Amino acid sequence: MRALLVDTTHPILEDGLSALGYVLDRCYAVALPDLPMSSATGLVLRGRLAVDAALLDRAPQLKWIARFGSGMEHIDCAAAAARGIACLSAPEGNAPAVAEHALGLLLSLTKRVTWSAREVAAGQWNRSSNTGWELAGATVGIIGYGHTGPAFAALLRGLGLRVLAHDAYRTGFEGEATLAQIQAECDVISLHLPLSPETKGYADYAFWQQCARQPWVINTSRGNILPLEDAWRALNGGLIRGLGLDVVDLEKPNLEGLNEASSFWSELLDQPNVLITPHIAGWSTQAFARMAKILVNRIANVA
Repeated sequence: MRALLVDTTHPILEDGLSALGYVLDRCYAVALPDLPMSSATGLVLRGRLAVDAALLDRAPQLKWIARFGSGMEHIDCAAAAARGIACLSAPEGNAPAVAEHALGLLLSLTKRVTWSAREVAAGQWNRSSNTGWELAGATVGIIGYGHTGPAFAALLRGLGLRVLAHDAYRTGFEGEATLAQIQAECDVISLHLPLSPETKGYADYAFWQQCARQPWVINTSRGNILPLEDAWRALNGGLIRGLGLDVVDLEKPNLEGLNEASSFWSELLDQPNVLITPHIAGWSTQAFARMAKILVNRIANVA
């Protein structure tokens, strides 16, 4: 059995694969046409390449694909299933890290932590212009309640906040609400949706027009769920209070770096009520180890 690793992952995953009897083909920098697909029993990747039917046709022995992370949008899971190939991921592995990052974005925005620290570094000592916004008494709406949504809700409830949550495919959880309720009642709206044809462009300008309380907006899911230009329009139009984003729709398909920035990008970054981090919410020392352990167990069950 041979496991083809096209991205770096974690020693726990590599050691676990070896213990299961796999020979590891580490091809971290090998171009797509040169990957030894024909001999691979398993494929391990993060986000460097897209797995489509053409790639799968080159891998007649492939039994499983393991995504070191949560999102599966760059893997044609239907094509894999038609070939009897299992698609594995570890979304629960980095859920605590994403939840903590979402809380960090929210606190930094509402307390103007990052912006005021930036001003101090520039030699300014501004107090009145950095007046904060308290979360006490606020209602937070979570859209998408798979793994990261509940983890974020637990942190918020620990702070004594009211939490409403909406999921199109899950019911019966604490704080369950309709989308209309969230748009009507929430002071903060946090997106925790997977990217799919159904969710692409989900939180567009029309979405924010339906929100009654000028919410703070957090997105730690995927950039294409929240069209950045629409968010910029909503911010300028007073429909939302601020943006805390770990993902943007300017990201490259492999999530490494940005495509050519839009005309408003520099102006957006220069707003005190905007905070953008480089898709690092799920990246923590502990999350990498957890995801590695989860994937080893799931690969063992497939094998």
